Amino acid sequence: MTKKYLGFPLPKDLEERVEEVINDIQEASNKRQYALKLFQAINDLSDVGLDYYFIQSLRTAGLGKIKMIAIENAIKMNKKAILTIGKGIIKGMNDNQLLIIANIIESSITISPKVEA
Repeated sequence: MTKKYLGFPLPKDLEERVEEVINDIQEASNKRQYALKLFQAINDLSDVGLDYYFIQSLRTAGLGKIKMIAIENAIKMNKKAILTIGKGIIKGMNDNQLLIIANIIESSITISPKVEA
């Protein structure tokens, strides 16, 4: 079965920060000390992906300025709730759960070479 991945370009500084927090979590004995850094990396990745796949596609499709403002405001309002809940959840995770999330993010931003059968 062919695996397909969605990808979007990451700013170099974000890519470096994400890789750094993944490495920190993978190598640390106390992974919980990096929970907030992981949360911020997830938040920043979400912002870039949402902008790339949703906001920019709406702009390209010619969505009017008023509708774009409405979309952006709705995203901001909902994001506040998600951030409040998400931060608490990630801060409460154990080392193994944080490692799993870091590994999933790592596999999501890493291009795997195709294996020829």
